Amino acid sequence: MTALSRHLPNLKAAVREVSRVLRPGGWYIGREPNFNNPAVRFFVFRWRGTRLHKGQPTPNEYPLRAQEIANAFASSECHCEMHYFWRRIQWLHHPILSVAMSVRGQRPPASSRKSNA
Repeated sequence: MTALSRHLPNLKAAVREVSRVLRPGGWYIGREPNFNNPAVRFFVFRWRGTRLHKGQPTPNEYPLRAQEIANAFASSECHCEMHYFWRRIQWLHHPILSVAMSVRGQRPPASSRKSNA
C-alpha cells in the first residue's frame, strides 16, 4: 500500500484488512506524502487538472494527516510508527517541513493479543 492510503475513502476499513492479513508480529510498511507540510498540500490539490500537476488527477484523493493514519492503526490494535523524511535533504526529519512520511504498522505478536483479550 505504498502511497495508496490517501486514495482510500475508508482508511479504518483498509487498515483492519491489513491487520487481518498480517501474521502476528508482521509489519506493514508504506510511504505517504506529508500533508502536514503546507507546500505538499498546495502542490497536490491546488494544481490538480493543470499542466503543473504531476501525474494523473484523481477524484478520490484525501489529504491524510499522520494522526489519522496512526488512529486507524490504533483502532485495529496495531502499533504504528511515523518517520518523516525528504529524499533531497536527507538530514531533514521534521514533522512539518519533511515532504514524506514512512508508515510502519505492526500487528501485535500472538502472545500479546491473547493477554489483552
